[in-house]
Amino acid sequence: MVSAAENVSAPAIQARERTIAAETFTAEKLWVWQKRLNLQDWKISVVIARATELKPKTLGNIHWDTDKKTAIIHVLDPADYTLPFEAMLKDMEFTVVHELIHLELSPVLAPLQRTDENRRDEEHAVNHMAQALLDLDRAK
Repeated sequence: MVSAAENVSAPAIQARERTIAAETFTAEKLWVWQKRLNLQDWKISVVIARATELKPKTLGNIHWDTDKKTAIIHVLDPADYTLPFEAMLKDMEFTVVHELIHLELSPVLAPLQRTDENRRDEEHAVNHMAQALLDLDRAK
């Protein structure tokens, strides 16, 4: 009799292990950055998402409920990355920080009339803030 584990290919096992590692890593980074950005009063979770579940050319997103103070950050699944593993994890941390900054800015930006142009400007600013925070953190 062949066990279920023997029916799963080595690449499939490796892909699942990478996803589990990414889930653990992003959950740890969420906790660190949520605390640093003083968002502990929010219940936030990270979910690994396939590229087909995200907008084209994005690595993640965030959806929140201000009244309930809950949020879900979606981060691109390792199966859809082409980067080496360590670079992928750094990129995932960037995505977590990036999305938390969106959450932090949401009370300020929510009343604004949203356009494609100001969304691009917001993304540009959030990218710079996230990179600055990560550069400071990684320089330790």
